[in-house]
Amino acid sequence: MKKRNNNEEKEKKLLYFLFSVSIFLSIIIFINFQKLNQNISLKNNNSNKKNYTFPSNEIKDLNSVNHYLKAIEKNPENENNYAELGWKYYKIKNYDKSKNMFLKTLEINPTNSYGNLGIARHYADSDDFEISKKYFKKLENLKIKDSLYYSEYGRFLRSQLMFEKAEKLLNKGLELYPNNEIILYELGLLYNSLKKYNIAEKYFLKSIKISNLTYTCPYEGLGLVYFKKNDFNKAIEIYLKILKLDPENERLYVELGFIYFELNLFNKSFKKFKTTLEKFPNNSMAMTGLAKISLIKGEKENAELFINKAIDIDPNNSWMYHELGVTYFRIDEYYSAKNMFEKAILYNNKSDKLFNNLGWNYYEIYNNNNNNNNQSYLDKSFDAFNNSLNLNPLNVDSLAGIGTLFYKLNKTDKAIENFNTVLKIDPKHKLTLYRIGRIFYELKQYNKSINMLKKAIEVSKNLSHKPTQKDKKSLQSSYQVLALSNYKLNNFKEAIIYLNKSLEIKTNVNNIDYNVLTKEETLQILDEINEKKKK
Repeated sequence: MKKRNNNEEKEKKLLYFLFSVSIFLSIIIFINFQKLNQNISLKNNNSNKKNYTFPSNEIKDLNSVNHYLKAIEKNPENENNYAELGWKYYKIKNYDKSKNMFLKTLEINPTNSYGNLGIARHYADSDDFEISKKYFKKLENLKIKDSLYYSEYGRFLRSQLMFEKAEKLLNKGLELYPNNEIILYELGLLYNSLKKYNIAEKYFLKSIKISNLTYTCPYEGLGLVYFKKNDFNKAIEIYLKILKLDPENERLYVELGFIYFELNLFNKSFKKFKTTLEKFPNNSMAMTGLAKISLIKGEKENAELFINKAIDIDPNNSWMYHELGVTYFRIDEYYSAKNMFEKAILYNNKSDKLFNNLGWNYYEIYNNNNNNNNQSYLDKSFDAFNNSLNLNPLNVDSLAGIGTLFYKLNKTDKAIENFNTVLKIDPKHKLTLYRIGRIFYELKQYNKSINMLKKAIEVSKNLSHKPTQKDKKSLQSSYQVLALSNYKLNNFKEAIIYLNKSLEIKTNVNNIDYNVLTKEETLQILDEINEKKKK
């Protein structure tokens, strides 16, 4: 009897609480109707939380919250109301309430698919992947057939780099739900992760066609594909289109800033980051962008100011430290880059890209100061590249890194083996084409060297961004080795052409890996060729 009275008392308290919340939310909704064009501020930049919709839908979501609160008030034991309310809270980014609703759903019915999906998503977004995996596995065992199951589980598998399983699952979902824009979107993201950009583009376009301007994610995915393909103008076009429809999309302001940065349009990039901070003062990504630009411009004091502000806003942001590391690397400040990359790994040790960049940074420290004190950096570089490949065996930059290290150690066969693996995955990998071309030259396999270096030059000449000094140095070196290979084969005409092309390139970069001929040595070889032609 006492237990029954306690339960009744608990129910009364719950009903009172829900009624109070219902009244409060009704007031909030009324206020929001006065502000139809205002978005809820983005509080989380996690790419796994990209279910952003256009502003008009946010009001509908708030209405739905009120609807389900009333439904729960009438029937507090209906599991589906809690599950639906959990997803509505998720959409308006109230993640704590969302989690509680999902847990309440599972308390009533542990096999509820929406409740399990919701809590699995919550833990995935919180980086509690092992817990998340348990819930997805539970759903897998229950043999759930629901579009949300396929999209959410596919998303999770992709985030864990289980690409083959993700592809199989998402395609099965697409067979069952061929017009589901979210499954199509997830397939686009999957193929983007696999660097199959043309296939990714196809799925994003299909998702866009079906969603018909009600779902922003595939547009952003399409912009991302164009960004990865270095088609920056198309990416800009897409992002500007989205911003017209969704002017409060915080993340897109930032992404546009970074696109302008990649195009070396630093003033335009700076303005975009400034605009972002005017609208969203606590955006650490925009602050990081300003720091990057200041570093590139050599404005160290300003850079330090922006870095400190970014850290104050978000001290545990791995992405921020990584981006700063990339910029320090770009300006050849390798020890500063090292500190940033290592700090980034403290907060995220699951990024193959981060380990890859750290590996190349260790290599540059070793390469540019080759003494006994720096020998350890060669081992550290190996470790970092291997960590990257453990996370993603298809990371071609890390495979090329391993090949480069073997080359440095004069282990030519192992170097060639790694470089050939790279070219199987990415036949246009510029660094690898150059490296293997140079190896063939040193092995006196001049025809093979010529073949590889011509491909490297073709890639170098078709960059979609403004060539950096390092890009110019790479192209110059490719011309020089190509000329030397032709010289060895007595192809004097070709050798002269390529030597002259190398002289046309002006660069101030002094890089051990790309130093082949000085200007004086180039002119001397040209004189030697002319003397031989006379004979």
